[in-house]
Amino acid sequence: MNISQLKDRHKDKTCIIMGAGPSLHLLNENDISDDIVVICVNSSIKKFINRCDYFVTDDWDVTNWDYWKEVYDDKSVVKLLYKDKFLKIKERDDIVFYNHRNWNANKEDLSTLVISSDPNVPIIGARTSVGSALNLAHIMGCENKFLVGVDTSFLNDNRYYWQFDGEKKCQRLDGTINRILKTDHTGEFKRYFDQLKRANPEINYNNLSGYLCN
Repeated sequence: MNISQLKDRHKDKTCIIMGAGPSLHLLNENDISDDIVVICVNSSIKKFINRCDYFVTDDWDVTNWDYWKEVYDDKSVVKLLYKDKFLKIKERDDIVFYNHRNWNANKEDLSTLVISSDPNVPIIGARTSVGSALNLAHIMGCENKFLVGVDTSFLNDNRYYWQFDGEKKCQRLDGTINRILKTDHTGEFKRYFDQLKRANPEINYNNLSGYLCN
């Protein structure tokens, strides 16, 4: 499959884009109606692999986590991968590669964050794979886009939903999980989403993460 085949694939549909932040702990499969398109980013797939339509990632490091093998082996989930980072992955019917525009996190250039519905235009620069998922959902024609698990803060000292009791745990294969859990990028994410909103005032998306946590 190629990215042009995604054009208007879900025209006028509603989609949920799931990050792996703590608010995802408060959402379950039975909360999502059958007509909603579900896009999982990175480790959110661990919880929603049975209800996921698309998996999106920019980060080759996902291959060092146990959930990567689960989603890679599940051919019912379409994998959307950043081509430059996944050169080792072969083309397959359930894999779509995309390219990014150049983007510098230290220099505000909103032109690199303007979302296009043209599949021939490289997608926006992204500080998080959620940004990539937003652009890809727009190419698919999704009208209403809701973000969950896209938190710009910790909850009860937890960075990820799977740190809560009762959730399936994600396991890192190289044993460095404790360092990952303590990393804090919340300030960078806030700046990124502020720029993204200003670059795309006409794009309809709502972050429900904070609402779920209140």
